[in-house]
Amino acid sequence: MEAARLIKKAKRGDKDALLHLIMAEKNAYYRLALTYMKNPHDAINKYYVLTHL
Repeated sequence: MEAARLIKKAKRGDKDALLHLIMAEKNAYYRLALTYMKNPHDAINKYYVLTHL
């Protein structure tokens, strides 16, 4: 499974693997941020903070 391999690599410090994992779920992370922030602009900012490696 691709995700399991990426998770192992990310745990070992591979930032590219971590970025692939994040990007695969980017819509879910944005929706979660929007749920908490209640504002699309603030949600995008929080998403950026999360993904800024």
